[in-house]
Amino acid sequence: MNIDDGSVHAFDLDGASGEEFENKVFLDNVLIGCGDRELFMYDRSVVMGPIPFWVIHLLEDTMTFVIQSEPICAEETEERCSRFPIVLNGDSRKVLKIRDNNEIAIYDGNDNKWNVYEPSEHSHIDLSEVAARGVSETYGRSGHRLGAVESLLNIFTDGVTCIAKVFKNGTHSFYCIELDDDNKRYRILPASSCRLPQHIQQRFYAACTSSQFVFICSKGIAFVPLRPSSLRELSFLALQLQHCKLIDGVWSGGISEQQIKDLCSCKYQRALV
Repeated sequence: MNIDDGSVHAFDLDGASGEEFENKVFLDNVLIGCGDRELFMYDRSVVMGPIPFWVIHLLEDTMTFVIQSEPICAEETEERCSRFPIVLNGDSRKVLKIRDNNEIAIYDGNDNKWNVYEPSEHSHIDLSEVAARGVSETYGRSGHRLGAVESLLNIFTDGVTCIAKVFKNGTHSFYCIELDDDNKRYRILPASSCRLPQHIQQRFYAACTSSQFVFICSKGIAFVPLRPSSLRELSFLALQLQHCKLIDGVWSGGISEQQIKDLCSCKYQRALV
């Protein structure tokens, strides 16, 4: 999809990758991501063992795509993991796994090896104390797989920022996971917390950046700031609230950015926020 004009172009699977795709790509388990340079997909169900990973190449001359297998190798000595792996950077194949013993393992795609990160003394969460239970576990030569994970803790990333969310006693608490690649340590720092209406948090998709976390569901969208808002952002919100309606705890309506510019007599073309 071209974000600028909304046009959509469909690419069919190229015959050269037909056998690989048919026999090794399990769509129920695969997540697709986009790095700065490459499209990629990986089997997120593998919690221990080699992780299938493919780079997707678009062939515009034939409007087809091929997949190139670049698997994430297994750890030489694997500690038990009960959570899905997270790709932090698809271009460099940087992958994060949370072990059950409060360690984090990071795969370095440049060196094709796993490195173990210990928690720093300033970390606010002991990951081993937040229980995780695997559902529909399978074991085999292709690794240890989970169909789902039941836990109060979930991890989200936008490729740059890594956010941990803990849901407990009706409250969503957010933490930033910071990695020190030089000293092989990590720390988890508190960022924000909120309570949400049931119709928002019952079933949702999530997205995050370094500044906010977003709950997306069929009945609304909730934005949670992860750091103090700027004066410009607060002013933008204050103007919007003057033109919105609050119904059952949900704001709706509002005006466009151009209308706000007109109200403020702004003539420049830059975005307001």
